[in-house]
Amino acid sequence: MIWPISVCYRSRSVERTNNLFVLDALHTPDEPVLLRLRCISNHSKLFHDTICHPKLVEIASELIGPSIRYINQDKVNMKPPQSESSVVTWHQDWAFFPHTNDSLVTVCIAIDDSTRENGCLQVVPGSHKGPLYSHFKDGAFVSAITDPAFDPSTAVHVEVTAGGASFHHVLTVHGSAPNLSRHSRRMLCFNYSSTDAWPLLGVAGHEFTSHGPVDWERYCSTAVKGKASVFPRMKALPVCIPIPLDSGFDIYQHAKPSVVNQPQ
Repeated sequence: MIWPISVCYRSRSVERTNNLFVLDALHTPDEPVLLRLRCISNHSKLFHDTICHPKLVEIASELIGPSIRYINQDKVNMKPPQSESSVVTWHQDWAFFPHTNDSLVTVCIAIDDSTRENGCLQVVPGSHKGPLYSHFKDGAFVSAITDPAFDPSTAVHVEVTAGGASFHHVLTVHGSAPNLSRHSRRMLCFNYSSTDAWPLLGVAGHEFTSHGPVDWERYCSTAVKGKASVFPRMKALPVCIPIPLDSGFDIYQHAKPSVVNQPQ
């Protein structure tokens, strides 16, 4: 994969986190340190083409059905070396993306080798069956599991070589430890959904929020296989509304005061 150097170079002029760049506390114009690139497919054809790649779409189709779209909230988690800030707290994507059914899958593509040493993805086997844990504290959504009943002791490390991919269900509990190695651990992460799974908060887009307008054109523009549907399939599932909607859902900073524990 050719890295979009020009996009990253633009971060030198950025002083605070915005819709594209999530900055590490150590970030400076001379030595940029990024935690995340948001909605990178809107800025790089390379990443857009990757998300639409027929091989990935076909695998997703086997998991969630014949008609598929992607949620325009893709990101590259940068995991800079020796960064305590790069921890991703335990969470379930379903808490961020409530839909009319749970035919959604998260894809993680390793740009660098992803190892236990550099903070690879961790998942809790069987958690895709539920429950949906609370991600709230004092009535506000905090981007991380806060339920004291949650037990991460069975979590496993998902080590993937560069160019490889992992897929997990939208209810799967996952997170990652900080990268304390001397090497970067970049990973492209995005979600596919069945086209009959309609987002309860509207169609997310380039704003990098979990909500958006009920926009048919925007919805259809993210279809990668089959047909868009105006007949949502309803499934009896627990959902939550991630209020406040304007919090930005910066999982690196938002969750820190509220987490039960962090991936190790």
